[in-house]
Amino acid sequence: MRLPRTLVTITASTFAFPAFAHGLTPGPIGIYFAALHTLTEMPMPLVLISVGLLLGLNKDVPIRQTWLFLILGIAGGLTGILAWRVYIHPILPLLSLTVIAALWAASGVQLPRSAATVIAVMTGYFAGVFFAPAPALWSMQAYAIAGGAIGTCLGLLATYFTVALITGRWNFFWIKLSLRIVASWIAAIAAMVIALSLQ
Repeated sequence: MRLPRTLVTITASTFAFPAFAHGLTPGPIGIYFAALHTLTEMPMPLVLISVGLLLGLNKDVPIRQTWLFLILGIAGGLTGILAWRVYIHPILPLLSLTVIAALWAASGVQLPRSAATVIAVMTGYFAGVFFAPAPALWSMQAYAIAGGAIGTCLGLLATYFTVALITGRWNFFWIKLSLRIVASWIAAIAAMVIALSLQ
């Protein structure tokens, strides 16, 4: 009985249409509210923290390149939903990305550049779908897009630089171990949310 329900949930999420439940705020203040929405509404904080942890623990992966692919992913997600109306419900993919990134960070396995690129593009794509604005004046949509992009980049980069600075300043084994434990908790939280959403 669970398998059919799981298949129905995945199919419904894939072929759903955007609800655009979040209203737009007119004027430049819309940038602030869009960024706040991106940084506070689940599962965006989880995915940004987990990917930031993963990249921060793998400092040999160049953050400039990864950030560029994050931006390209955001542009792809926004273009797909706003121009072509290609919509995949972002919650389940974002939670899945959270589990993948957090488990990878918790494992301590080295992150290849190719994997970092894929994770950054996928995170950006579904983040763009997540904060895509409702139909409105182009100026209001621009403010919402700018705020969402700023919030996404700010959340990921703040986590990355915090982890990178801590591990660079105090190069103790127990610090990295503590960060890996935090990553495992995040993975467990995201996995439980996925399990509850599929019931």
